[in-house]
Amino acid sequence: MADALQYPSNWLVFLDETGCDNRDHIRTHGYSFMGIPPVYHRFLSRGTRISAISAISQEGLLCYEFNNGTTNGDKFYDFIRGSMIAEMQPFPGENSVLIMDNCSIHHIQEVKNILEASGIIYSSHPTAQT
Repeated sequence: MADALQYPSNWLVFLDETGCDNRDHIRTHGYSFMGIPPVYHRFLSRGTRISAISAISQEGLLCYEFNNGTTNGDKFYDFIRGSMIAEMQPFPGENSVLIMDNCSIHHIQEVKNILEASGIIYSSHPTAQT
């Protein structure tokens, strides 16, 4: 947090990815009569996985992308190179500092290279656990 606080808030852009499939609605807890365990039968079909990558700034949502399947390093790099770079500015200035969590796909050398070549400051931080 101290790293991000050294910049004006309108310089910061936050980026993250998420995904879901048919397993996300499965309940992990249930209720039943005392002494009888709750039982629920279901098919274990994962279905199609949908992933999203998005970037947000003080002004709002800058860019986003939806994909079928899991977000991997290639999809992340394509998002940075395609949608993300166009919405950012060279440092110093508005939308010039990119804040990410410490996901392994954020540390791919090609991603670092394109951000540095564009003059964008980037920082990866551990995700806060609740």
